[in-house]
Parts: sequence; C-alpha cells; structure tokens
Amino acid sequence: MTVNGQSVLAPARPPVTPPVTPAGTSVALDEPDALREVFGCFATGVAVVTATGPEGPAGMTVSAYTSLSIRPSLVLFCAADESTTWPRISRCGSFVINILAHGQEDLAGAFARGHAHRFAGVRPSLSPAGLPVLPGILAYLECRIEQRWRGGDHTVVVGLVRHAERLREDAPLLHFRGRLR
Repeated sequence: MTVNGQSVLAPARPPVTPPVTPAGTSVALDEPDALREVFGCFATGVAVVTATGPEGPAGMTVSAYTSLSIRPSLVLFCAADESTTWPRISRCGSFVINILAHGQEDLAGAFARGHAHRFAGVRPSLSPAGLPVLPGILAYLECRIEQRWRGGDHTVVVGLVRHAERLREDAPLLHFRGRLR
C-alpha cells in the first residue's frame, strides 16, 4: 500500500488456523472440532454474566447469549457443564448480563475459564439490586433466573429482565470463528 507516494506495509493479520474440514465439505457430526468450525461461522456478541452471593462476586464470559422476548422481557444464555462459576451464579438467583464493547478482549479473557481471580483489578459499579456491573460495557441487563434446563453439554438459562440500561455508544465485541473481534 502507498500513502503520499511512500510504500507503507499494511498491518499484519493474525495467523489463521487451518480448518479441520475444507469449505464445501460435509462435516461428520461425531467430529467435534469440525462441527465447532461450522458453529463458529455465526458471529455472536460477547457478554460476561455476573452475580454476588455468600461466596462473593462471581462472573463468567459467555458467547451464547440472546434476547428471547420483549413481553415478557426475557434473555437466554448457556453455561457449560464444566463451568465452576455457573453453580455459584445459579445459587444467587439473579444475575447481570454485561454486554462487552469492541476492545474489551482483556475483560472477556479475565472472566473466561481457568482464571481464579476474575475480579482482580476490575472495579465494578452496582446494579439497582447490588449486582456487579463491569466498567466500560455497552449495556447491562439485571435479571432473575426464571427457567433452566439441560441442553446437551450446557445448561440453558432464561432470565426475566428487571432492569436494563444502555451505557454508551460503540461497536460490540464479537466472537467469530473461534476468535474475539
């Protein structure tokens, strides 16, 4: 690329992991890595589910989150069976969906699996019910657990929205093809 007549290198793109199955090939449903690649073709927003209980604050990153209904106001997220955080949030009975903004990859990573001290260095504010609201997010929804059921290797959680607030204008953080963007 040239700028003002001078050659300028374009920023390097991160390396792309070669696909397990080439495009145009059917995927065997018993091949989890190949099936994950197909699922990953759909971009999703990234959120952190937070709550506070007797054990203190808890939070986990989720990319399986969606609005479900306006009337009544319902949202849905999925928690993996191997999550050690979901049981803590579940016992609280209420939670906050923190919708992350573009550029909040570090925050998403801090609340992802394997991190013991997820709130280290994070100074949340509080929702009307006193639940943690993460800094710099686009919006949040404070919810009460309404329903939950088994969905394969996840628990599907439906929350009744009790308070919702847009905090700022920006692009969302997305999860696409196994990467945050």
